[in-house]
Amino acid sequence: MNYASVEMFPNNFVVTVFDENATLLDSFYFGNHESCESVNRRIKEIEEQFHIEKWVSSQERKMIERQNL
Repeated sequence: MNYASVEMFPNNFVVTVFDENATLLDSFYFGNHESCESVNRRIKEIEEQFHIEKWVSSQERKMIERQNL
């Protein structure tokens, strides 16, 4: 099972993809200048490529990381 989370920053956001053991698989940068259509398309591609089962908050991601230390 793979998970994804989003971290927001002032001018961009980052989607982080990781597995059930909290191993980082990839991360993707999105700038605020990108259109909603472009972002939605890229997120769908990420979901399909990595077989994302669940989107979690960054807090949930950190809890999963701690559980797997």
